Amino acid sequence: MTLEQATAVTTLRVLLDGDWYPAEEVARGAAYELFAHASGAGFLPNPRPGARYPYRRFVHATDVLAVSGSGQRHAGRSAVRAGEPGAGLAGRAPDEQAPRRRVAHR
Repeated sequence: MTLEQATAVTTLRVLLDGDWYPAEEVARGAAYELFAHASGAGFLPNPRPGARYPYRRFVHATDVLAVSGSGQRHAGRSAVRAGEPGAGLAGRAPDEQAPRRRVAHR
């Protein structure tokens, strides 16, 4: 990713552990690079000079609960995609969402 791409506004957002993060697709959707303004669980300093978000984290696509925005081709097994039940949650703050449900992975 170039410096221009790293500092540009990301239009892809992913839901992980009840929080929405700006993100970029990695490895054709096999994983996501999540960005944050503050350090959090699993987030490390972003090594890109001048990056818009000072922290980043990589997660596997199956760990992501939902994907919203342009480029949403892939997401985990429990992902919510446009047109599916629960798709109206995309873009809402976590406190506006219905209670979280655990999804059993096989």
